[in-house]
Amino acid sequence: MSVTSGELALSRALAYLRLSRIPLTREVMLEALALVQEGLREEDRLDPLLQRLMQHLREHFPLPRPSLPPVCPPLRRGSIQYDD
Repeated sequence: MSVTSGELALSRALAYLRLSRIPLTREVMLEALALVQEGLREEDRLDPLLQRLMQHLREHFPLPRPSLPPVCPPLRRGSIQYDD
């Protein structure tokens, strides 16, 4: 059973969103499907379709900001006990 370009594009779009830690709610999946439909109207070949789809996904669904640890520990002023 062969997979169509639309099926492959939708599965890759959903995988990209899932791996980007974007929750796959009903609305998100419908928006991804609409982007795939739009891409299929323009081009049926897989390579241009996937390139355009990934560009639209990046524009349409901004990635969540990663929570990074602080760059360095906070500085605390102290004395190294020099004698006067």
